[in-house]
Amino acid sequence: MKKEERGSNQGLLLWLTHYSVAQEIELHPI
Repeated sequence: MKKEERGSNQGLLLWLTHYSVAQEIELHPI
């Protein structure tokens, strides 16, 4: 159960980071 929780948290963090990056690119297009 702990391993699953850790994996879920890592996935969520990765998604959050990806979302933030996407938002930044949208706000400041290159």
